[in-house]
Amino acid sequence: MMRKKRCLGLMNMLIAVFLVLLFSVPVFAENDTLLILDDASVLSEEEYAELYLHAYDITEKYECAVHIVTIDDPDLDMNSIQQFSESLYLSSDQFGYGPSKDGFMLVVNVSERCYWLLAYGDFGNMALTDYGKEIMSEEFLDDFSFDDWPRGFQDYLNFSEQVLEMAVDGAPLDKAEQPASPLTSYGIGAFFALIVSFITCESFKGKMQTAVKSSYAHHYIDMLNTNIEFRNDRFAYRTTTRSKIQSSKSKEGGTTVNKKGFSGKGGKF
Repeated sequence: MMRKKRCLGLMNMLIAVFLVLLFSVPVFAENDTLLILDDASVLSEEEYAELYLHAYDITEKYECAVHIVTIDDPDLDMNSIQQFSESLYLSSDQFGYGPSKDGFMLVVNVSERCYWLLAYGDFGNMALTDYGKEIMSEEFLDDFSFDDWPRGFQDYLNFSEQVLEMAVDGAPLDKAEQPASPLTSYGIGAFFALIVSFITCESFKGKMQTAVKSSYAHHYIDMLNTNIEFRNDRFAYRTTTRSKIQSSKSKEGGTTVNKKGFSGKGGKF
């Protein structure tokens, strides 16, 4: 009788464990498909798990999905990777967060050594500006150049977390928001110092000169001994120099969004 109760207890426990696995695995698999697709198999199981947990935390915290996709396709080059990435993103509801499908996606083709970085959704495009994509690309491309995929993807996730935090605070990373570098500040200060020095020197120089050029010829004649009833100064020639004023137009910040609702940047490494 005791043995029968033990068997029933063990069976109930196994059924409970099975039910937990049955209902938990699909959820994990869905989130796993949503965030990381390592089709090129460049990540180990440990690296994959670490990146997934980081991406999951970011996605849940900011309600903006951060995707990583690796492929190994020699037919997919810079002429087609953008279209491929955008079509992949729109192919399933598993990409993006919520009804607006806000999210980032980094697609890397290891065989052609090219990438495409995109953003989608109102919040996604606002958070990852054109300038932000440039800076983000610099973060991971140096790692990809040495085939250090885990470090490159971690840099991508770390930077995604930073720009999303700035966007939530109402100040997305943009070109117009960047302060001048120290070298630029020093250069501007030196330029104005040179102007002030030049003006000061010219002022002292003017005070030291007692002879000044006259605009009229009769000023050079001794008027005590000469009487000129008619005066007429004529210029033999005139030289006119014209310089074209170059208009400078500063680059505007923000995000460039195409008709499909995507913004993006790509390149080789």
